[in-house]
Amino acid sequence: MNKPRPKHLALHLIKLPLPGIVSILHRISGLLLFVALPLLLLMLQYSLRSIETYSQLQEALAHPLAKLVMIGLLWAFLQHFCAGLRYLAIDLHRVRNLTQARNSSKVVMAASIALTVLIGAKAMVNRVVVGAHYGLRDWLVQRITAVVMAVCSVALAVICCGKDALIMMSGRDCLPARRCAHSACCSC
Repeated sequence: MNKPRPKHLALHLIKLPLPGIVSILHRISGLLLFVALPLLLLMLQYSLRSIETYSQLQEALAHPLAKLVMIGLLWAFLQHFCAGLRYLAIDLHRVRNLTQARNSSKVVMAASIALTVLIGAKAMVNRVVVGAHYGLRDWLVQRITAVVMAVCSVALAVICCGKDALIMMSGRDCLPARRCAHSACCSC
C-alpha cells in the first residue's frame, strides 16, 4: 500500500476534461478583465472628456492591434459571463450530474466563441453613423434583439426557478394539481 509518491507533477502531461478547462478559462478571463479595467476606464474618460480626446480615442482604436486587444477583451467578458451563468446553474442545483456538467461546458465554449465572432465581426465593420437611422433594417434588428432578450430572460428564469417561474410570469395563482414551491409567488 505504500506507493512512492511522485516528486513532481508533470503538468504538461495532465489532460484536463472540458469542465476543468472552462473553469481555468473562467479564472483567466476574470483576471484579464481585472487587469484591463484601468485601460477601459481610461478609454471611458477619453470618450467623455471632449470631442478632441474622443477623436484621438477613435484613431487609436482604429489600429489593427487595438482592435485585436478589444476582441480579446470581448472574448474574456463573454467567456466569463457565460461560465458565470453555468456556475450559477450549478450552485442552484440545475446541473446535477457529470453529463450535464460536460454538456454545459460545451455550451459555454460554443456560446462564448460564437458571440465573440458575431459581436467582433459587427464591431470590425466601419460604419459612419450620421444622425438617427430608423429604416426597416434597424427596426427589424431592434425587434429581433427584443425577442432574443425576452427568450433569454424566460430561459434564465426557468433555469433558476424551474416551472414555478413560468407560473409566476403567467399570472396564474398556481397549478391546480399541486402547491407552488415558492411561497412568494402565490397564495395557494
